[in-house]
Amino acid sequence: MVLSIFKNSKSSLEKDFPTSTPMNPRIENRRQEIIKKKKTTRRRIIFGFLVFLGAIVMAISLLYSPWFRLNKLQIHSPNNQQVRAALAADPSLKGNPLLINISSKEISSRLKNMTWVKSVKVVKSWPSGLNIWVKPRVVVAKMQIGKTSWALLDQKGRVITTSKMAYPSLISIGTISNSATPGKFISTKFTPLLKFISKIPPSFRQSFSSIYFGPNGGIRLHLAHSKTVVVFGGLTQIDSKFISLRTILKKVPLSGVSMIDVSVAQRPTLTRG
Repeated sequence: MVLSIFKNSKSSLEKDFPTSTPMNPRIENRRQEIIKKKKTTRRRIIFGFLVFLGAIVMAISLLYSPWFRLNKLQIHSPNNQQVRAALAADPSLKGNPLLINISSKEISSRLKNMTWVKSVKVVKSWPSGLNIWVKPRVVVAKMQIGKTSWALLDQKGRVITTSKMAYPSLISIGTISNSATPGKFISTKFTPLLKFISKIPPSFRQSFSSIYFGPNGGIRLHLAHSKTVVVFGGLTQIDSKFISLRTILKKVPLSGVSMIDVSVAQRPTLTRG
């Protein structure tokens, strides 16, 4: 009897307070699919990470292998010998170094220290090559230093180098008594003369030996192989003035002509004696 009462009470309790609710089979299947999918995704992520890590290790090992040592150095410059001499002093390029250890920035900086260098471009050509392009500064004029030396200048007035050679094809813009240091700039008072030289047609530049400021501040030129002075004046009507001067030089004998004035392009004049 007691057992019967206990069973009846338990049955009554289960009705009023069910201990668990049976799960819908579809929901259960869906839950298992989600769990399985998460596990698969996790495995894929771990596998992908391991593959990526392995690829990095292999790449690093490959970069430090003998296949990636510098074996071919190509220099593109009109002054190859000077560039090679500068690179020979670079410790990072001695003994066929690994390409990954070569600093393009450091090479560029070293070469730019040479006063004649305008720009440098360094490109690694994998697996074992290095290409270097060096663009030189263009010498447009010269300046006499004392009585025996010359400073060669670019358009901005930078001293590219000094030389005992006079370089007759270059136009002189004056004289300085003190020494000129390569890499330094001359006085800015000569800047207008350098800018003017850049306006002279390249094929016409060798017609002049020197250029200077006249008494009134205008520009004057000395004709090469002659004592004739050209009064150019200001920097207006430059093209017209050069056309007038060309015409005179072609058609007029310069014997006895001491001055050619083209400061007024349409009315050039000649002075003899």
